[in-house]
Amino acid sequence: MKDDPDLELVEGCLSPHPAVRDRAFTGLFEKYKDKVYSTALRITGDANLASDAAQETFLSVYVKLRDFNRTAKFSSWLYRIAVNFSIDRKRKASKEPQFSEEVGGNSDANEWDIVDVRSVSPESLASSKEFDARIQRVITKLSEPLRVVIVLRFLQGLSYKEIGEVLECSIGTVKSRLNRAIRALEPLLAPLQQEEGEK
Repeated sequence: MKDDPDLELVEGCLSPHPAVRDRAFTGLFEKYKDKVYSTALRITGDANLASDAAQETFLSVYVKLRDFNRTAKFSSWLYRIAVNFSIDRKRKASKEPQFSEEVGGNSDANEWDIVDVRSVSPESLASSKEFDARIQRVITKLSEPLRVVIVLRFLQGLSYKEIGEVLECSIGTVKSRLNRAIRALEPLLAPLQQEEGEK
């Protein structure tokens, strides 16, 4: 895809020169590591599973980059891998995910740069983490297909077209799933919205 902003880095990853390959892959990793981790975290609901899925995603990208056919954007291909590993990790988990009040603020947070605690007051950080954990619990109540489209659309900001590329489905299917997800979320989010309004 000619208008893919990552094409130069992708080409660099396929270079015969090790230094060029390493520099290009580092560029892709730095650009997408937080997005991949946060996607995995929202889908799995578990920080350890998300960390494993994110690592597996980048390892897979490194190994399979030559198979990337470029009919879609690199980012769509990357998200597809991340979503698949996240779903796989969640399915293989032997128990229900354990939500801490520090979703995104676990021991892996420094590795993935999820939160820069220096820029946030302790009070607002604690409040945002608590609210974030509660939102995560609500999202996890959705079925897998609905949860994935919510994460990709509202948390990662992908367009309908990009989500369709990630999930290998039509834009109509994406819109239908989003509509169903939003309808399912409304009664679940209502108590949280009421509490926020009372503050």
